[in-house]
Amino acid sequence: MSSSPATTLSSPDPLVVVHHWDTDGVASALILREERGEEPLFFPPSPGRYSLTAPEREELSSLSPREILLADMNLSQEEYLFLQRTAQGNFTAYDHHGGYRAPEGIRLINPLISGGDPGDALSTTAVLRRHFSRSEDLLYWLGVWGDTGFKTPDGSERSIALDRFLESEGRERSEFLRLVTLLDLPYRTGRREMVLLLMERVRTIDLWELLKEELFVRLEEEIEEALRSAEASLLHEGPFQAVFFSGKPLISSQLCRTLYARDPDRLSLVVHDRGEDLQFYLRTRTGPFPELIGEAKGMGFSAGGKGDVVGAVLKPEEVKSFITLWENLFLKPLGIELPWELKRRIPYL
Repeated sequence: MSSSPATTLSSPDPLVVVHHWDTDGVASALILREERGEEPLFFPPSPGRYSLTAPEREELSSLSPREILLADMNLSQEEYLFLQRTAQGNFTAYDHHGGYRAPEGIRLINPLISGGDPGDALSTTAVLRRHFSRSEDLLYWLGVWGDTGFKTPDGSERSIALDRFLESEGRERSEFLRLVTLLDLPYRTGRREMVLLLMERVRTIDLWELLKEELFVRLEEEIEEALRSAEASLLHEGPFQAVFFSGKPLISSQLCRTLYARDPDRLSLVVHDRGEDLQFYLRTRTGPFPELIGEAKGMGFSAGGKGDVVGAVLKPEEVKSFITLWENLFLKPLGIELPWELKRRIPYL
């Protein structure tokens, strides 16, 4: 069977949910399914990418959707307009990232863009909870913890609230943390068909049942081994802690979060050479992230992030320009120079 979501549901004018492929994106897509009370076509981009490829855009257009909902993705101006046209104006975006604005006429629900409380934008599931007046249920917590759990201290108000929720569900925190991880595993394989398989599976089972699914247990072991192998290359140079590695598994984001959790005052840098592209992740407590993200998107780079992270998926020929932009717009204002020992390890410079 084709990996296209259109092979599963055959409505001639479907409701399509285009969503990010991580835990927050998956949980947000499931919230939109509940709120609409119907089965949508789930349409994630290729893992590791923050926008739809040309073939994916063609596939989406061929579905003739009557409506498109976008979850947990901040796109370029042109991409927003493409989705608006494809849905014949029936398009709404829900997001929690900063550093951008949607074109005039696009319906975007995002507290960070509309001047709201950043506390309402911890995740896209948090944005949806507020927008639809939902309770802090499992889907809400999966998105919040998927995006912010790694930097939420034990004993904090948010951590205590999670424990209260889990107690009401009769679940242990260890079960919940494993479920957060399992929802991320399909995209980390780098294969879109695995994300689509997950989305079809969660249509028919309770999410907690994923903890016993043999496929996801095998994926868990595969990804854990890839993480251990990549982390063995960890370097400390100046204010940086950095990992450089190659291979197919999409583990850059998780590696960067792990480094940040250990020492949030350092610049946590992960550079992943996948052959067809290079993935760049940087996390640190503070810095001119909105300026870098906005300028990068304006220059046509596939980039995104929030107030403490930037991620980019770069074609080999884009790497030199992006690194130069990062050095000039982000590092220099902080009085930081990229150490030569790190710079020489970045491919395609």
